[in-house]
Amino acid sequence: MTQLTKSTTLTNHLLLIAIDKYQNQTKLASCVKDVKDFKDTLLQKYDFEEGNVCELYDEKATNKNIQDIFKKYVTTLTDESNLIIYFSGHGGLDNTMNRGFWVPVEGNKDYTTWIPNETVQTFIQQIQAKHIFVISDCCFSWSLLIQNGTKSISDYYSFPSR
Repeated sequence: MTQLTKSTTLTNHLLLIAIDKYQNQTKLASCVKDVKDFKDTLLQKYDFEEGNVCELYDEKATNKNIQDIFKKYVTTLTDESNLIIYFSGHGGLDNTMNRGFWVPVEGNKDYTTWIPNETVQTFIQQIQAKHIFVISDCCFSWSLLIQNGTKSISDYYSFPSR
């Protein structure tokens, strides 16, 4: 007798944030192009649909818009969703506190106008997606990985991938 198993189809989502034209920072040359090229590749060659893509480029990549879309994903994505987050733009670092940041379009030289990595990490932890993959193409992106404490390898098997 053949057993039928329930087939689960995961939905793939893209959050694309890229900033070339900063209001208060040095302008960048190819962040938006790189992210759009990445999106085109995923749409053409992989199982991604245009309706599941959120794009925040240049003037739309404000602190509020970025955090609002993260908050939306917390309430809408499920364990039947995958999410790729791609941020390309300026990053910042507070050496005193060893804290990293994403700099939104309106961010100025004051770190309080930036998005702390801890905020990004908190949103990622709250999103119920099966898998979340983050591409952080900015200065000090390594600081996104700094976390207190360590886990054994067996601990990682009990959590969704991040």
